[in-house]
Amino acid sequence: MGSLYVNALNLEETGFVQAITSHRLDSQSDRRRFYDQIRLEPKQFVSCHQVHGNKVEVIFRSPETYPLPLAEADAMVTNQVDLVIAVFTADCIPIFILDPHTCSIGIIHAGWRGTYKFITTEAIQSMQKHFGTNPADCLIHLGISIQQSCYQVSQDLADQFERHFGPDVRTSDNKLNLQTANVQQLVNAGVPFESISISPLCTACRTDLFYSFRVEGESAGRLVSFIRLLPNSY
Repeated sequence: MGSLYVNALNLEETGFVQAITSHRLDSQSDRRRFYDQIRLEPKQFVSCHQVHGNKVEVIFRSPETYPLPLAEADAMVTNQVDLVIAVFTADCIPIFILDPHTCSIGIIHAGWRGTYKFITTEAIQSMQKHFGTNPADCLIHLGISIQQSCYQVSQDLADQFERHFGPDVRTSDNKLNLQTANVQQLVNAGVPFESISISPLCTACRTDLFYSFRVEGESAGRLVSFIRLLPNSY
């Protein structure tokens, strides 16, 4: 049987991190096989209570004494080795960040609300403030999510996004490109465009592999995306 995950290869090829998004994990057997394949245990995962906002949780130490999930937030950044930080998505974009120069990482849950509130900008600025990150050094991966061809929104929302991010984020029939809006935030923050990779896989098109709230509604599960600094990264 094949693997139950997709790697963020542009980050993993550095040797600094493990960065992964799961496939659908519909059964206890699937979940057990996934954790066996990634060689981690569920109790190692640190996550926040996701609220579609723009708050960034900064983790400076091992979270053994933290209540989990952490406070309401939709992004986490850390410089702690072997700490697994994770977000859960079913159309929203999981965004992975690696700064190999300061050995710091981040992960973002970016739906339309968080994107509109500039959560990706907030995460980069948080890494600058707390870890001394230079955005020009960062590598970014926008993971598996709903693609523009499947993301029809209202005229009003499309207009709001165009005012925020320009005309390239929407089509004439109001299909929204969240990837473009987040890449724009990254580039404006100082991340080189060539340091950003984007998964072409669409959650809404491939419900055989991934969960999609847009397609499945309340019954949709959640994909888990995580990043961790490997013990040999320093």
